[in-house]
Amino acid sequence: MHSFAGGISDMRFIDAVEAWTLPVMVLNTELEFSFANQAYLESTRKTWAELEGRHVFDVFPEHPERVQQVHHQFRETINGSVTRLDAQPFHIMGPDGIENLHYWQATQEPIRDASGRVTHIVQYVEDVSSRVQAETQRDLIAQELNHRVKNVLSVIQSIARLSSRGQTSVEDFTNEFVSRVGAMSRAHERLYKNDFLGMSLKDLLNDELSAMSVQGEDKFSLDGPRVELSAETAKDLSMVVHELSTNAAKYGCFSVETGSLDIIWTTTDTQTEIVWMETGVGEVGPMKATGFGSKLLRVVRGIDCVRRPHSDGIEVRITLNHSA
Repeated sequence: MHSFAGGISDMRFIDAVEAWTLPVMVLNTELEFSFANQAYLESTRKTWAELEGRHVFDVFPEHPERVQQVHHQFRETINGSVTRLDAQPFHIMGPDGIENLHYWQATQEPIRDASGRVTHIVQYVEDVSSRVQAETQRDLIAQELNHRVKNVLSVIQSIARLSSRGQTSVEDFTNEFVSRVGAMSRAHERLYKNDFLGMSLKDLLNDELSAMSVQGEDKFSLDGPRVELSAETAKDLSMVVHELSTNAAKYGCFSVETGSLDIIWTTTDTQTEIVWMETGVGEVGPMKATGFGSKLLRVVRGIDCVRRPHSDGIEVRITLNHSA
């Protein structure tokens, strides 16, 4: 049994709460510790000798603005009201000597003597750290989802606007638009499976090329070291690869039986260079600078793309700048 500064008349109360697993402490009207059960001592990593008779704010010093709030609640309880402190943060030293942030939800009730005068405050404490952390995580996820949805809608609006230019029919526009949104969808599906932490370059290329090449993987080859792309880079690059593979399906290596595509990449700490080589197509004319793909390749942040025709097809060099 702990000793009690100031005395508490109802010893049955003390006997009862001593065995509780819920942390409980008692303050006198001077806000000095009169009692703390074993659960409270274990939760705060304190001994009774460190608490007995000491002012609560001497034991747990706080920021001035929060002292004022808590002190107000304590005074209201001394005046006879039941009060409640919601999710107050406390830094508590753990057994390993490292401070851990805990959130406590506390209820204060007055203890009265036989005449009805308030002599003490009893505080029941519940550790709600897990709940607060879950709510914080939920809020962060909601903010991130809102951010991503806005970005996706912004990209779709741009795709719709640019896809409509130069189209002579609703059907042509619809086909172009659906195809490009499909590229975004494939990238997002792969990112979702990886908790939006990114994806590998090879997976991105294989997904997009397999979707665009009706002859399957026999029409293209991929060769290079493992490169992990951030979520943002993966989404941007998927659009670039989609445009290149769409052109390959319409006019390039995927449009003719003799065509093939070889993609080779190398990487350093600062950038990854991808060489996209289409062959078996025959001589290709000058690259148009006014189409959707050309506009896209000029504005994607952190990705440089240079296209050059050669005697039997087209070569594209794509540079991913990791620092961008």
